[in-house]
Amino acid sequence: MLKKGLTVMYPIYGPGTVTDISLEEVGDKSLNYCHIEFKNTNLSVAVPMDKFADFGIRTLSSKAAVKDALKELDRQFRIKDSELEAIELEIDLKMKSGSLTDAAWVIAFLKSLSKKRAKEDKKLNSFQQDTLEKAENFLKLEVEMVLGKRAADKL
Repeated sequence: MLKKGLTVMYPIYGPGTVTDISLEEVGDKSLNYCHIEFKNTNLSVAVPMDKFADFGIRTLSSKAAVKDALKELDRQFRIKDSELEAIELEIDLKMKSGSLTDAAWVIAFLKSLSKKRAKEDKKLNSFQQDTLEKAENFLKLEVEMVLGKRAADKL
């Protein structure tokens, strides 16, 4: 159950604190909104509570779930250039899911792609590089909150 002061994870933005839960009139409807403030940015949002799952917003993962997600970082991928366009759509969906395991999968995939590109004297494109940085930040922030700063610094 959501309550004021609870830390939640929002895809891409990372951890935020619930600052208020309010009932607001929108047209002829009354909707419950959750107001979230993000510490690492000057961003605050109000999200209809019935849309949390659609936006991938969730509470912090358990220690066991974080440790399981970190196992994804060890995955290796064989990547064919012909598959990249379809995989970029999958990457986008995984980033929007809010799942820590999905973020770790994205990191492992893009690092495998980066190694492949380096062998060809190429780099990740701007979308891939930006997504890698966002996924790493998202993962690191949650690892720090759940397992501590020392664990996050090892990433």
